[in-house]
Amino acid sequence: MNDHDLFLGTGLADGSRAILDMDHLTTHAVCVGMTGSGKTGLGIVALEELARRGVPLLIIDLKGDMVNLLLNFPELAPDDFAPWLPPDARGSAAEQAAAWRYGLEGAGLGPRDLSAVANGVGWQILTPGAASGAPLDILPALGVPPGWDPAADPDAASERVNGVTAGLLSLVGRGGDPLADRDHVLTAAVILEHWRRGEDLDLARLLASLSEPPMTALGALPVDAFYPRAERMKLVMSLNTLLASPAFAAWTTGLPLDMELLLGAPGAPKASIIAVAHLDDRQRFFVIALLASELVAWMRRQPASSGLRALVYVDEVQGLLPPHPANPPTKGPLLTLLKQGRAFGVGAWLATQNPVDLDYKALGNAGVKLVGRLVTDRDRERALEGLGMRKLPDGRDAEALVAGLGKREFLLTDVRAKAPAVTFATRWAMSYLRGPLTLAEMAPLLMRGPAAEAAPHVAASPVAGAPPPLSVGVPTRYAPAGGGEATPGVLIRARVSVERAALDLLREREELWLAPVDDHGRILWDDAEALDSPPALAAEPPAGLSFPASAPAELAAQLVKADAAFRSWRARQPVMVPVNEGLKLAAHEGESHEAFLARCLETADRADDATQKRLRTRYESRMATLRKRVAREQDELDRDRSQLQARRAEEAMGAVEGLLSVLLGSRSVRSASHKAASKLKTAAGKRRMRQSAEGSVSESESEIERLERELGDLAAELQAEIDRIAAASEEAAERIEEKPFKPKQSDIVVLELALVWR
Repeated sequence: MNDHDLFLGTGLADGSRAILDMDHLTTHAVCVGMTGSGKTGLGIVALEELARRGVPLLIIDLKGDMVNLLLNFPELAPDDFAPWLPPDARGSAAEQAAAWRYGLEGAGLGPRDLSAVANGVGWQILTPGAASGAPLDILPALGVPPGWDPAADPDAASERVNGVTAGLLSLVGRGGDPLADRDHVLTAAVILEHWRRGEDLDLARLLASLSEPPMTALGALPVDAFYPRAERMKLVMSLNTLLASPAFAAWTTGLPLDMELLLGAPGAPKASIIAVAHLDDRQRFFVIALLASELVAWMRRQPASSGLRALVYVDEVQGLLPPHPANPPTKGPLLTLLKQGRAFGVGAWLATQNPVDLDYKALGNAGVKLVGRLVTDRDRERALEGLGMRKLPDGRDAEALVAGLGKREFLLTDVRAKAPAVTFATRWAMSYLRGPLTLAEMAPLLMRGPAAEAAPHVAASPVAGAPPPLSVGVPTRYAPAGGGEATPGVLIRARVSVERAALDLLREREELWLAPVDDHGRILWDDAEALDSPPALAAEPPAGLSFPASAPAELAAQLVKADAAFRSWRARQPVMVPVNEGLKLAAHEGESHEAFLARCLETADRADDATQKRLRTRYESRMATLRKRVAREQDELDRDRSQLQARRAEEAMGAVEGLLSVLLGSRSVRSASHKAASKLKTAAGKRRMRQSAEGSVSESESEIERLERELGDLAAELQAEIDRIAAASEEAAERIEEKPFKPKQSDIVVLELALVWR
């Protein structure tokens, strides 16, 4: 065996130890067996093994049996057994002690093993709705959840809201399909709206918001059209009757519903037994739905894990996770836990008399299956069919194996184990299996251990000059003595980060806050004062400082959850940052306005350079085309001028030739006349050619002039565009404004928390 092996019993085939790797429970376990088969005993054995290994446990006890886990007597002394003997017990306490010693020795267990179970986790029993017991305060379920970010994980946000809504409405017999039931849709929308605003709720405020919702529409319809006020007031009255009931006060006192308090912290695991046998069905659905929703929300805040981080145990799941179409408020969060728990290392162990009590989706997510004694053929057939175990992986007939099982004997299959299936007899339990305990019988065990530490405690007669005691592990500091009685406050040193990648924004700083505490012990976060430097505080009470006779009633419970409450509150307080949204820039921590403006101008200039380059490229292309046309026209002009010179020379030469012809020509008048006419005709042709050449030159000169004007216009247009871009760039760089940014709860780390008397 290694540290991860849970010793469940002895193999029927070879007498070897039957073990289960505890990390395989991340695939979840389903245990089926008839009444009296030993399911509860096997569950207690498995929980003992997990407790001795320090695994946090949430145990939902529907019958009062699981409280037996606290009947752990390492000395195995008769006097330890005596108070717990049932009325019909046979034999004396000494006989019971001897029987337990003998049974444990046969399993190879002794006092050291019992002590390991008792001390491996901090055990506590809670009795929701029972003011005379150890009540559970359900109001935190209506507060803004830690790390609440619906945009980051909308499915998780929806499931959390729906779980709280379904549980609450079930308490007054209302609610139904989250998509179709008006009670559910309205209540969920109201809760979600308050949470989006960062506003915690209590039942009274919820009723006021149901009466006058904080939104104007639901879907495409106005609120009053979707759910007329006269009709929704019936829902309000149902919940108000609950709120007005004196018995409801038991639901708003005691240990807060917070998984950090129920499961403990790393290095300090807890095992919380939630006893609900005293509640009616509606109340059971209510509290189990809230517990499951809170567990799922806590689970999703944890990093991924391949090992078992925590386990929830339900000793009778009938009615909590039924097949379709039944949809009690417990079903949604439990299915989410079964589907997603493995990724976070959170496992579930569900026990039932018949797997037909379970939704097939739940069965499909179970990797560990245990089947105990089932007497009738019909029971065996239904159980094995539901679990998909008619044939075992090694080919054996599961029904034949189960038919041969006796009391406290089980068939185990584990999809991740090397051995495909084993049959075994459960080992002797280290806890005294007294049987179901009533609420009154639990009284000596209630609020034992960590739950008691988290509960408010008032000293009957505090020592003069000393503060009233508080059973919480929070450091206490003292301000210098002044006049009057000291009052408590809470000092928090925290590291707060704000990051927005899109704006190149990263701010991280340490902050000091001092929050006052009211007369009831509630921490007034909205009145907290930001401190520039650490105050002068002492570790011991200074002389002359006087204290009240008792601490405010709620102070201890408030201190237990102060870390989470501060982070939730601080996440709603914005950090103001100079921002240039157009340039997607934010000022750095400590950066002056002038320096930020200079950085904006530099960024805008870099953007301008790219814009101007594109602009120049476009204009240069057009201007290059014009320059080529100018060059072609210039070439043509040169040719035209050359031709013009030639035509002029020809014309001049023709005139000279004509004159000489007249002076030196024929004596015949007729012949001379004829030659003169021919010469005149030739001269006229040359004159026309010269005139045509002159026209071509003039035309080319005009075209070149026009093209050069167009080039000049383009250059001027380009410069105007560049000037306009530069001006717009400067204007964009100067567009700086203060913007609020809220840090995420995950980016708020409490470095120090202390109670301050001042």
